[in-house]
Amino acid sequence: MRAEDAALPHAYLLCGWRVVAERPIATLVPWPTGMAPPRPPDISVRFGPVAPATATPLYQSSVLSILDPGEALIDHPDIARIAIRDGRHIVIDARPGAPATQVEYYAFGMGLGVLCHQRGLVPMHASGLDLGGQVLALTGASGAGKSTTARSLIQRGLAQVTDDILAVEPASLLAMPSFPASNLWSDAAAMLDQGIDPAARIRPNVEKFKLDAATPFRHQPLPLGTVVALVRDRSLTAPQVTRLKRGEAAMVINRFIYGSGFARVTGTQALCFRTAAALATRVPVHLLRWPPRLGTGLLPLAEIVLDLGRRDAA
Repeated sequence: MRAEDAALPHAYLLCGWRVVAERPIATLVPWPTGMAPPRPPDISVRFGPVAPATATPLYQSSVLSILDPGEALIDHPDIARIAIRDGRHIVIDARPGAPATQVEYYAFGMGLGVLCHQRGLVPMHASGLDLGGQVLALTGASGAGKSTTARSLIQRGLAQVTDDILAVEPASLLAMPSFPASNLWSDAAAMLDQGIDPAARIRPNVEKFKLDAATPFRHQPLPLGTVVALVRDRSLTAPQVTRLKRGEAAMVINRFIYGSGFARVTGTQALCFRTAAALATRVPVHLLRWPPRLGTGLLPLAEIVLDLGRRDAA
């Protein structure tokens, strides 16, 4: 970390890292008052020009390029070009007029997954909640119902640990909290009677919006207590729950690692699988399949998940 980075005026806590920035970042949690003692920054965030990629990337998706194991580029033509280097430096080159919520979604949504791979944390594609001092994790593919079910549990009083990406420290297997917000589709927000702010849209032309947490945020690392994998299954007429055996559980956790598509080129593929196997040994893992036509009946999934978490903790 460069000496001048320590002088950046805004400090935040993200997944146990001290993040400093030259501008305020609404998405992130300010460094907690009294958290002892302020240490040198782990990550700096600056704003300025970012050059487009010139070399052939090792991995490329619609907006993400992995240029080498320590360098990634997120390039959205309407929002921002964001460079993430060595898990320590982020530079954001926002397009003129791009909404701050959308810029931060790419920098600290997709960008958080990249940071985890660069810094040696394992990012589960999961939402996490504090249930009695342990994390109840909801994992699954995009659209599986993770954020909606988690938000329903927040309405029942559970505190949020993270939404969408749950960072796990491989040595301790502790879950590292990210930030107190949920990203919900507009129909899911309506189903939960949650108002949405049109300015909180997280991606252009997509009916998905950022909602701040409605309960206190837990910024301390916590052990995982239960993992529930949500899977839509059109063949079903009612939800079905299966407690997975260790080998199946490891495969399911590994399947839903965020960024598994580029883990090979970042050199973190083996770390991800070892962590998935270790979690499967220590933590109960359940497969919860549910029919998409459940519609508003999605809400009872929260009760099923809550019951699983309570039984595992007993």
